[in-house]
Amino acid sequence: MERCGLVVIFALFLVGAALPGLAASPKELAKDKPVGKIEPAAFFSGPMPTGVTVSRSGRIFVNFPQWGDKVDATVAEVKKGKTVPYPNEKINRCDKGDQKDCFVSVQSVVVDPKDRVWVLDTGSVGFGPTTYGGPKMVGINLNTNQIFKTIIFPQDVALTNTYLNDVWFDRIYLSDYEHNAIHRMMPDGSIETIAHDARMLWPDTLSLAYDGYLYFTVNQIERQAAHQAGKDLREKPYAIFRIKIDAEPVALK
Repeated sequence: MERCGLVVIFALFLVGAALPGLAASPKELAKDKPVGKIEPAAFFSGPMPTGVTVSRSGRIFVNFPQWGDKVDATVAEVKKGKTVPYPNEKINRCDKGDQKDCFVSVQSVVVDPKDRVWVLDTGSVGFGPTTYGGPKMVGINLNTNQIFKTIIFPQDVALTNTYLNDVWFDRIYLSDYEHNAIHRMMPDGSIETIAHDARMLWPDTLSLAYDGYLYFTVNQIERQAAHQAGKDLREKPYAIFRIKIDAEPVALK
C-alpha cells in the first residue's frame, strides 16, 4: 500500500495540471533584444583588424597588428570591398633593420580634425620588445597620400617593453565587449546604449564619421587562442559595422 501511494503522488507530479505555479511549455522563451540598427561596412577574411577611421570624404582606413596572423599590410584603405596597402605597399614591408621609415605593427589609425590620418605604430611584433624607430606616430596627408610628419618616440618614453595602444582626439562613445554593445555618454553624465547585437563580438575601435555614422571593428579578440586554452575559436570574416547616430566629430582647433 505504501508503494502504491508513492506511485500516485509521483504520477500527479508528472501531470502537473493541478499543481499551482506551473505553466504549459511556452512557444518561445524571453530573450535578449537588439538595440539600434547596425549595418556591415566591410568584411575581412584575412588577418584580424583592430583600428578603423573614416575621412571627411568617406574613405575608410583600417589596420592589422602583427599578433600572429599573416599580415601583408599593417595599414590599408578599404576600396570596393578590398584592402589596399596604405599609403603604399613599400612602407608596409619592414625588415629587421632601420624601422623609422616603415610600419612594423600598427595598432591604431585615426583621422584628425584637419582630415589627416595618423598612424600609431607599436613597433612590436607579437607583443615582443621594440627597437628605436619602431614605436612612432606617422601623419599622412590624404590629399597627396604622402607622409608629412613622423614622430619617433625616444626609448626613455617608449621603453623596449612598452606597447602603444591608441590615440584619440575626442571620445564620448564607449565599447562594451562583455555585453556586445556600444554606449554613449550624455551631457548630463548618464549612459545610453546605442547599439547591442549578437554579431558584435568584441566591438573594438570606434570612429565617428562626418556622414553621421559611427563605424566600429568587430574582431573576436576574446576568441583568440591566447584566451581559449590554445584553441583559436575566431570565425571569419571579421567586420566593420556602422550605425546611424546623426552626429559628427567635434572639429577641434
